[in-house]
Amino acid sequence: MRENQNLSRRQFLMGSGLVVAGTAVGAVGFNSPQPAAVEWPWTYQPIDAKKAAQIAYDGYMGGHN
Repeated sequence: MRENQNLSRRQFLMGSGLVVAGTAVGAVGFNSPQPAAVEWPWTYQPIDAKKAAQIAYDGYMGGHN
């Protein structure tokens, strides 16, 4: 194992710094911009609660006859 240690501490730190910098640059590339929000195609219209309840009741009862 001693014969494979031809790498100095300075070379190791420089190499590991390059790996960290490359990883950071690569991670920025994967962060693509988010698409713009799509506008809702319908406008808001207030509803009558009693009318909605009656429609729901009629639909429920009509489906189970």
